[in-house]
Amino acid sequence: MAETYSNETVPEKGISLIESERLRHDLTFLTPYVFYEALLFVIGVVGNILIIGTILKVKSMRTLPNAFVFSLALSDLMVTAILQPFMMVGALMGEQFILIQRPGLCTVITYVCFQSCLSSCSNIMLISFNRFVCICKNSWYSKIYSKKSVAVMIMAAWFHGFLWNLFLWVGWSGVGFQRKQFTCMHNSHKDFSYTITLITVPILTPLFVTAVAYFMIFLKVRESQKRIQAFGKKKDKNQGT
Repeated sequence: MAETYSNETVPEKGISLIESERLRHDLTFLTPYVFYEALLFVIGVVGNILIIGTILKVKSMRTLPNAFVFSLALSDLMVTAILQPFMMVGALMGEQFILIQRPGLCTVITYVCFQSCLSSCSNIMLISFNRFVCICKNSWYSKIYSKKSVAVMIMAAWFHGFLWNLFLWVGWSGVGFQRKQFTCMHNSHKDFSYTITLITVPILTPLFVTAVAYFMIFLKVRESQKRIQAFGKKKDKNQGT
C-alpha cells in the first residue's frame, strides 16, 4: 500500500508541469473543458438516476435483462458523479492541489475509476451477450439465465474492476496524475506490461465480445427480413395465379 501512495508523485511523461499549467490557465481551453465535463456530469447523473429509479419503482421493469442495465447504470453513475467532478477540480486547481495538498486523493480517484469503468465494460458485454442468446440462441436462454446466475454474473463484473485495483495495490503498476486529462490514473510508464494487459483483457476483450454479439444479432435480423420478404413474394405469386 505504501508503494501505491509513493507513486502518486510520478507524473505523466508526455507533458511537463509547466506546459500543463500553461494549458490550465488558458481560458480558451479551460472554459469549454470545464463546461463539457459539467455537462457530462449533469446528463450522466440525471440519466442514470432515472434509469435506476425506473427499474426500482416499476415492477414490470424488474426483469433479468434489466438487472444488467441496472448494474451498468450504477457503474456509470459512479463515473459521472465522482470522476467527472474530480476532472473539473484537476483542471481548475491543478496537479499540486491533488498531489500535495490532498495526499491520497489521487489513489482514491484511480481506484474509483478502475472499479466503475472496468465494471461498465463488463456490464456492456453481459448485456450484449444476453441479447445475443435471447435473439440468436433462444433455446439456451432458460439454461443460462436465472436469478442466481444473473446475480453471479453481475458480481463477477464488479469483482473484475476490483481485481485490477488489487493489481495496483500489490505494486504491479503505480498511480500518477495524468496532465493531459487533469485526472489520476495508473502510471503507464512504471510497468508497460500492466498497461498492455489492462488494454487487452478488461477493455478490448469485452469490446470484442460485444461487437461479435451485435454482429451476430445483425445477421440474424437480416436473415429474418429475407425470409419475410421471400414469403411475401411467394404469397403474392400464389395470389396472382
